[in-house]
Amino acid sequence: MNLLAQSVIVMGLSILTIGCSKVSTFDSTSPDTIKDFISSVSVDLSESQKDEFQKAMIYFSVGGHNDLEVFQIKSNTTGVNTPILQNLKSLHGMSYRQIVTKYREHLKIDAKERAEQNEISVLKNDIDALLKKNEFRLAIEKYNEISTYESGSEVAKQGLKDTMQAAIKFQEKMEYINDIQVTEFIAKRINSWKGAGTPAVRIGLKNNGNKSLSEVKFIVYFKNKFGDIIYEDTLYPVSASSYSRNKPLKPGYVSEMSEGSFYSIDSSLSEWQEGSVEFKIDNIEFVD
Repeated sequence: MNLLAQSVIVMGLSILTIGCSKVSTFDSTSPDTIKDFISSVSVDLSESQKDEFQKAMIYFSVGGHNDLEVFQIKSNTTGVNTPILQNLKSLHGMSYRQIVTKYREHLKIDAKERAEQNEISVLKNDIDALLKKNEFRLAIEKYNEISTYESGSEVAKQGLKDTMQAAIKFQEKMEYINDIQVTEFIAKRINSWKGAGTPAVRIGLKNNGNKSLSEVKFIVYFKNKFGDIIYEDTLYPVSASSYSRNKPLKPGYVSEMSEGSFYSIDSSLSEWQEGSVEFKIDNIEFVD
């Protein structure tokens, strides 16, 4: 069967052959039997019924996906077992009414699946936001909600596994932070290339644990004269990767800045009470 014949089956379903013999059930044997059935049935249909029937035949022609854009007509060496004929075999022996009924049932199923996928997608977006904030318990609750959907069981199963592993890893890192000693911390205004009175900090660390660290995330909170936090800055006194010359912080090793060196802050902090700060090690990464 050539490409033109295949195109006629998919795209030409509304073409009627006047005066053909009456055919009561669908015969998927060949393009001719398919055309005979379509033409015979269409004679007695209203315009709205013809439209629905055409959509039903196209729907099943492409394998049950109501979207012609995802379908690509293919030919093969035999010229018989084409994708279209294979798909339409599911209708063999059915009447017009049975085909339309089946089509309506499939549309309901498709609509339910699309609605589920949209709801699952919203839940997954919520989960991504929660995981960025290390809200593992709430993320697990969302995955449990996904598991109630028929199409969400596998997504939920894998998501719960990944979230539990991430929670364990996060707990391990939080516990290890206790093994990182801040050996030096100074916050003051300095004269730098940015100008006089630039806010700046010095940080020194020691790894008292038994694992090498590729990254240490350090947050500094600056306060005004009333003790209110007015600004924060994130620094990485340890940041080693294959793209940099920086080295990991090994067990027992120290990370110290050279004499006179500071991290300068990208704000003038006019309301900052010099020296009034809080700081914390917010996160770490282990060397793989």
